[in-house]
Amino acid sequence: MTKSALVQNTTNSSLWSLTITWQPTATQVGTQVFCAVASDSASVQSDQYCVTFSVGLTSVPLCPGATVTTTEAFKIEF
Repeated sequence: MTKSALVQNTTNSSLWSLTITWQPTATQVGTQVFCAVASDSASVQSDQYCVTFSVGLTSVPLCPGATVTTTEAFKIEF
């Protein structure tokens, strides 16, 4: 897992973002949980946010009968 530098939003200076990149291995197939906490320069932390997602060797249906295309990247905003 790698993390990019923190980048300030050009249209809203109170918003910052970064990119986290992760390439799962075959041993990580199944349900995974990603959690994050933001903190400011005074070390004040946000609530923890967690996302649960499925990793598969092929597309993983979200519900019976549904099809899902392979997703190599996704964006989450809180």
